[in-house]
Amino acid sequence: ARKRRHHPLVAALPMRWRYQLTAGPGQRIGLSSADDAWVFVDGRLAIDLGSTHARLMQWIDLDRLGLAPGRTVPVDVFFAERRSGDQHFRLETNARLRPAGQTHARGGN
Repeated sequence: ARKRRHHPLVAALPMRWRYQLTAGPGQRIGLSSADDAWVFVDGRLAIDLGSTHARLMQWIDLDRLGLAPGRTVPVDVFFAERRSGDQHFRLETNARLRPAGQTHARGGN
């Protein structure tokens, strides 16, 4: 029989930030994380850094999403830190993002 490895959950801090983006040419969003992190633009998954992993960086060229210039769309960023040690999260962009409120997810252990 296979032994099941126990992976204790050190901490989980699911977070969600909401922004508004006015689309324009040449805009990019970059996300770097060592744990679960996702970016959704206009309700579509744009960056997926799910799972625990070494530090990763991923960029999305917003022109690839086909957003109409001048259109304002929601940008949702989700992050959950599940390990102790190498905590890391960084969001970079050359787009103008406006905060649309911040919520913290509830529940989870």
